[in-house]
Amino acid sequence: MTPELQNLLNQAQQNVAASQRFVQFIGYTTFFAILICAIFSVLIFWKLCQIQKHLAVTAHPMNPGIPVNPFADLAARTAHPAPPPVDDDDRFRPKK
Repeated sequence: MTPELQNLLNQAQQNVAASQRFVQFIGYTTFFAILICAIFSVLIFWKLCQIQKHLAVTAHPMNPGIPVNPFADLAARTAHPAPPPVDDDDRFRPKK
């Protein structure tokens, strides 16, 4: 075997080893990223459940079984009464 061919085979083996290490690194990185996302998703869901329980308790302390509508007060505050109907209002009638 010629020395040039031997050097070429050595470089090919080094490239294969380096690419295997890189693929292994990507695999471990992906695993840890998915694991961290799963942990944070569980923690966020747990905290939202705690907030929901807290809102249910504080909204109706005498009747904890009543479902809570957080937008009921908002709808009552933003509702505006309709203006009284005007029969002689000619703003929207066609022009003569």
